[in-house]
Parts: sequence; C-alpha cells; structure tokens
Amino acid sequence: PRSTLFPYTTLFRSSMSMILFGCSATGQNVQSTEKSSMEAMSETKMDGEKMDDGKDMDLSSSKAEDSEDDTDIYDNMVGSESGVVKEINQESILIEKTLENGGQKEDLILNTGASDFYIIDAKTGEIDHGLKVKDEIFAWVGSEYSLSLPPQVNAHVVLTNVANADIPQYTDGIDKVKDMGDQVILKDTERGLEWLFDNSSSVTEISTGNEIGFDNIKKGDKCLIWSEPVKLSENKNDTVKVTKMIVLK
Repeated sequence: PRSTLFPYTTLFRSSMSMILFGCSATGQNVQSTEKSSMEAMSETKMDGEKMDDGKDMDLSSSKAEDSEDDTDIYDNMVGSESGVVKEINQESILIEKTLENGGQKEDLILNTGASDFYIIDAKTGEIDHGLKVKDEIFAWVGSEYSLSLPPQVNAHVVLTNVANADIPQYTDGIDKVKDMGDQVILKDTERGLEWLFDNSSSVTEISTGNEIGFDNIKKGDKCLIWSEPVKLSENKNDTVKVTKMIVLK
C-alpha cells in the first residue's frame, strides 16, 4: 500500500546518486571557441588572489544567500528515474517508468519548471530541443515525491539519447578547488569524491557552449560529469578522473 508519510525520499522511491554508472564520455565533445579549462586555470585569480599549487580554495556561492539555516535535510539527496515519455507539457514531463522489482510500470510526473533545468543529449553533451513522446529518457531528480497520483518529483536534468550511452553523473556539491599545476581537483564534499581534471579534460558552460575556467564554477552550481567508472566505496575523497564536465548555467 502507498505510504501516507511525506516526503518520500530516494531511499525508497529512486536510486541514490551513489548507485553510479560507468561514465566515460562516448560522444563528440562540445565545440569550444575559448581557452581550454586548464589554460584558463593557469591565469585564474579567485577573490583577488592567485591560486596556490596544492592548496584547497573554497568556491564562492552561486546563490545570493547561503545560510545554513535555510538548508533542507533533503537538499543534498539526489536520485534517478528512467522511463519512456508519454506526455510533454510546458513545465512537466509525464513518463512511464519501470519499477526496480520487476516489469510493473507506473506513471511519474517530472517537474521541469526550474530556470536552470535542461534537457541534455547524453552522448554529445549538448542541449536537446527535440524531445518527443516515446523517447527513452534518464533523469537526475530530487528526493521529495508528492502523494498525488501520479506522483511528482522535481527534475534537475533530463538526459536523452540514453540507449547504449554512458550516463554522466550529476552533482551540485562541488565546493573546493585544488590546483596541482598540471592537474586540478574539484572536491565534492557532499558525496565524498574528488573530481580530477587534466589537460585532456574539458569544462563547458551549457548556455554558451564555450569552455570556461575553474574560476567560473561556483558553489552550488549544477554539473554533469562524464568520467571513468565510479564505484561504491566506504572511503571518503575517492579520486575520479573526469573526461568532460558541463556546468548547467
């Protein structure tokens, strides 16, 4: 029977973000007209100071206010949903999803009204303007589900062209950057991961399609990360090599 407790969390209704997929990039890279991210990093200054090699630097917040008092306990929980598109509305997508316990199916409404919501091609990393009914999609979603029928959940990002694709990871928990000279580490404190970038990695801003420097990344930014496979681990600060990252702004 359906629970009367609110909210649902991804512990019961969807896969947690740490149940992760192999994420090496398989599609073409987004074309860039700017300097590479590593080149930009060498010229980066944050808060008026040049980044010191080997030292962690806190990222400034992307939000006007970053008060701990306003933080909801569910904000840092991320889940995933997948299914087939049944209906597309201005601020929502209705999908038919397959439950984990077998072939039974149910409908789910993905709320897509947020200003920083995007539909992204999982193989190319580019914005997909061609979503249509019967498309198979993968979505990174929030943790709170409504008690309505069908239930609703806020979608962070929807991925298309997912068949045989390496699904990128989603995070909004990057809060520190560490310059190591020829490598850069972005620390994802909420998930206990360190995202490792080298000269072959790219960082792209989705709204412009241009590569950006690490100084353009702010605490709280929503990011999609194509990387080597990420495995479950009890250890904190596992380092994962990144192929490509897209900042959803």
